[in-house]
Amino acid sequence: MSSSRSNPVQPLLCFEGGNALSAFRAQALLARLQAVNGRINGVTARHVHWVMTVPGAVADSGRLAALLRYGEPMPADTDASAGLVLVMPRPICLVCQAMSAASWRMK
Repeated sequence: MSSSRSNPVQPLLCFEGGNALSAFRAQALLARLQAVNGRINGVTARHVHWVMTVPGAVADSGRLAALLRYGEPMPADTDASAGLVLVMPRPICLVCQAMSAASWRMK
């Protein structure tokens, strides 16, 4: 028997954060990358936070943005058109973790 229930789409909010590399780390990483490919002429990294919202809930994006704004800001002269590579960990399901922890405590 098939279910007529549809899976609601959970919107993702994106918040750009500050610089993820100090000048020292960026320079060290650039040297390592240039050893592999001499055409690389710069490297930058920024924190980006993805927040999954609950369908139908009202997200306070202003408050989230304020909480996720920390560290040194990205330099204004960063050339975003040079290329973009996203490195993301697997998403964490907090509800699943809480349920797992609760069932473990019950045993």
